Amino acid sequence: MRPAVERLEVRDVPYASSLLTGSASLANLLASTRSSTSAVPTADTTDVGQPTARELARQAFSAKFSGSYVAGPGRYTNQKAQFFIAGGGMSTSFLKGDVQIGLFTPVDSSQPTTGIAALIDKNASNSGNILVLNLQGDTSTLDSAGRPTHFNWTVDGSSGGTFSGATGSGTLDIRYWAGGKRLANAPRSGKAGVMFKGLVDTNGVTNILRVF
Repeated sequence: MRPAVERLEVRDVPYASSLLTGSASLANLLASTRSSTSAVPTADTTDVGQPTARELARQAFSAKFSGSYVAGPGRYTNQKAQFFIAGGGMSTSFLKGDVQIGLFTPVDSSQPTTGIAALIDKNASNSGNILVLNLQGDTSTLDSAGRPTHFNWTVDGSSGGTFSGATGSGTLDIRYWAGGKRLANAPRSGKAGVMFKGLVDTNGVTNILRVF
């Protein structure tokens, strides 16, 4: 008996790179997957659709708050004055909440009035729910004291909790009257009431208290 070398049969070792070469290539695998699913209908993304009457009723939003306001000079050279409103109230989305509103009037009367509003749910279990609204108006809605009284709003992407990813728009109306504590460092101050109306579309999956 003498030592000899026997020829072994050829076998492919099953390692990852073998899937990327030869007949079992990634391209072939993807092609076979596509062919197996070619009979599955795809969604028509061109059909946007319109909200039903029930959906519009779900999106309907209103909120009322009352509190105090202070007014002072603008923060930037193109702002004539700034106003800050803070108060409490309720909305169709929460029973008890706070509102904080910052408003700015322009030096140039042809430019828009602007602002931002934060509606905050005071429910302890919903402490992360905040609806942030971008405000825009014009100087034709200023009252005799130069205070803005009307804005259009859109939902801002920084909203959180139940309002994460929400969209919507509406109007804000503001009324002012004398009263409250006079602040020494504020040129003007008093009482204010605000009303928001519009549509807010929430996605329905970021409310931790939602039940079916």
